[in-house]
Amino acid sequence: MAVKLVSCTPNAEEILVQAFSQCYQLERQGKKANIDVVRRNIKHQSVLEHATYTFNIEMSRVAWEQLVRQRIGTAFEADHDHIWLDSITYNASYTAQSHRYTEPTIEDFSRIMPPSVTDLGKDVEWHQDMAVLYQLYSKWREYGLKKEDARYIAPCGILIRATVTFNLRSLIHLWLLRLDAHAQWEIRAFARECLEAVLPTIPNLVGIVQELAGINEA
Repeated sequence: MAVKLVSCTPNAEEILVQAFSQCYQLERQGKKANIDVVRRNIKHQSVLEHATYTFNIEMSRVAWEQLVRQRIGTAFEADHDHIWLDSITYNASYTAQSHRYTEPTIEDFSRIMPPSVTDLGKDVEWHQDMAVLYQLYSKWREYGLKKEDARYIAPCGILIRATVTFNLRSLIHLWLLRLDAHAQWEIRAFARECLEAVLPTIPNLVGIVQELAGINEA
């Protein structure tokens, strides 16, 4: 499994300060916005959607199927006591390699191995079994079967390469669910690597973001 942050909102904290300032019309009130306005009002999380992060990732299809469920619909409700519309958008964007146009390698079949296999002392046997599955895949490709149809033989642990984009709000939701001790090991590792990549971009908000994500670093 691999995670690489390839793009993010420049000056994310400044963008969030500006967004919160507009939300509360601070300038009209003669107030100067700073990072404190973000800390005080960060539970109004729709503003966090202005900070986005794009990663290139490699993970198993097992973890991928969990990740793509991390997408929530959008609803808007007017709040008549304030000047904004409150959104519950957590959308994330996913672009994975095509099954039709890409050909997996034997490494793609066997690269990701659950730690529990090592705990059993069965690493060699695992790789041998993955090699058998790859041979079956290759056999059907030689028969002329299309790539996307031959993929039916591929294991759920086959490597998936993708580009994914989250806003900060969706990442907080991801961390809240997937850093839990009960989360599956690979999706938990993915969430942890995302966290380690993102926190340096928001140094003044680390503590409160961890609090929102239910992270106890003590």
